[in-house]
Amino acid sequence: MTASWICAGLMLVLGANGTKPEIPPLPKPAGPAMPNVERFSLPNGLSVLLMPNHANPYVEARFVARAGSSVDPSGKEGLAQLTAAMMTNGTSRHDESQVADLIESMGASVTANASLDSFEIAGSVVTLEPDDLMVFLDLFTEIVRRPSFPKESFERTKELRVSALQSMANNHAALADAGLRALLYSNGLRGRPPTGSLDSLPALAREDLVAFHERVMIPQHSVLAFAGDFDAAAMRSWVEDTFGDSSWGREVCQPSDRAGFCGQMCQGTVCYANPLASNVYADSPVTRAAFQGIDVLVIDRGEPNLSQVHWRLGQDNPVTILDPTWPAFRLGTQILGGDFTARLNTLLRVQEGLTYGAHFNVDFGVNDSGSMAVSTEVTPRDVGRAVDLSLREIDRIVRERIPAGELEARARLCSFCAF
Repeated sequence: MTASWICAGLMLVLGANGTKPEIPPLPKPAGPAMPNVERFSLPNGLSVLLMPNHANPYVEARFVARAGSSVDPSGKEGLAQLTAAMMTNGTSRHDESQVADLIESMGASVTANASLDSFEIAGSVVTLEPDDLMVFLDLFTEIVRRPSFPKESFERTKELRVSALQSMANNHAALADAGLRALLYSNGLRGRPPTGSLDSLPALAREDLVAFHERVMIPQHSVLAFAGDFDAAAMRSWVEDTFGDSSWGREVCQPSDRAGFCGQMCQGTVCYANPLASNVYADSPVTRAAFQGIDVLVIDRGEPNLSQVHWRLGQDNPVTILDPTWPAFRLGTQILGGDFTARLNTLLRVQEGLTYGAHFNVDFGVNDSGSMAVSTEVTPRDVGRAVDLSLREIDRIVRERIPAGELEARARLCSFCAF
């Protein structure tokens, strides 16, 4: 059988048998205490975090809006991610090549990314040259506030993203991931294609990106943060002068029942609805598919000579990073399939020789978390055995106490598990 298999609906919650994993306490790392964070809000609604730290000549900057691909209008899926891809391709003062040259000359970086529930501009710069920080801050502000979305660059970027979608037909791993997401989330927000579709992407116009930026990149539901080598008083004054514009985003944000979220973002007669702004969202059954037992989706390429079957076995992850059980849950999933030494890879690759690698991938977030799933590929004849062995290992980690030595060894490697 030549196919990509995606199995969904397995009820896996580590510790579901009522027992909590016993994680040995870890020694506190030696070193200086965490610097204090100054928090304040500007009159226009922008939340600001400043964390000065002169230990290294380096500054990190973030601008994060609490809306992402979840606000893509119907028929315009992929808008948030296409907008993010264009944010550094020119500003009101610098064209695309000038932006790239400025960033390179400082040894800096500026990137943009849209997730389901956020739109982020991230940047960093080395401060060994005194003038570089201000040059970087000015450029960062231009990218956040005044991107130009040049038409030629827009058409080129859109064509590249359409080509990437077309090539997905030959990317069996990507097909398996997309199938799992579609099966798990049906008509929910996570079931929509965040990168867009072959129908939605070609229909997007430059004006759509301008409208998205005007409605989403506003202070009323955003956070601006700086950490690193800077003077706190000077930075606060600069932030107030640069980002304190009272007209920025005025009357765009329509309040919701969730603090810090805009229920709708309107200019003129066009509004973007923000489903994540409701407190009801996280517990709404309509966001997830309802399963009876285990559902199976088969994507058959119809190519008898394919040597590998990519398959996924998983379910919606019910644990968010704000859940008090998150550190234990994350540690357990790392033991199961976090890297080469984890149980699934040891079993399926090292012991059984069925695959080049097996993982247990875990999505996570604040509002909801997405999926968690076994991810691997095997020969067609070995699919049944690989699935059976994976189910047995999942059942073992759920029902049996994890040895203290294995917990402690993994906990020492997993310094990010609390995040």
